[in-house]
Amino acid sequence: MLGLIAGGLVLLFTIPVNVVMGQQLVPSQAGTVSSLMMGFAWGMAGLLFIPLTGWVADHFSLQLAFSGLVLFPLIGFLLALKLKK
Repeated sequence: MLGLIAGGLVLLFTIPVNVVMGQQLVPSQAGTVSSLMMGFAWGMAGLLFIPLTGWVADHFSLQLAFSGLVLFPLIGFLLALKLKK
């Protein structure tokens, strides 16, 4: 449980950083960009990742489902390395 709580906190700490980065990329439309960033992130989590994780856990194992979720922050980190400094 402590690992899940710590992992959730680390992932939630990135939300303000992502919003600010989006606002810096399009400063003339800061409000629109921030709402799109948050809406897309929470929408994808609710519509895709929660049911997909549940399906994987039901058909394979809970450990495999959680292990698969670990890949997404890693992919995000690798994609962030390609952003402008």
